[in-house]
Amino acid sequence: MDRFWESDFPTPRAGPKPLLEAHAASLLFMIWNQDRLFDIWQAKDSVTTTVEANGYGVWDLRPSGRCLCLELSQHLSEEAAIGLSFQFALTADYWGEGGHGSVFRLCWPE
Repeated sequence: MDRFWESDFPTPRAGPKPLLEAHAASLLFMIWNQDRLFDIWQAKDSVTTTVEANGYGVWDLRPSGRCLCLELSQHLSEEAAIGLSFQFALTADYWGEGGHGSVFRLCWPE
């Protein structure tokens, strides 16, 4: 039986790029939740469709625990953001304003 030693694994480089970190975290989330992988893709598609149907754009949409974190490419008024949150298929909460637009957290029911 082969044994693996610590020296057999590459040493991580200092200062990984944040974008690569985000993609790695997203990939790990999907690997650890293979049974929900289709749910994640379906939910992302549904969220993107809802946002675009209302005339807005998606700046960022990524898994965050049992939820999806959505940041729009526009800043909405609080009334418009709350109105949009009622149109998602997942339970959505308006979290305020981010660096690029309004931020929502969309979660699957437990």
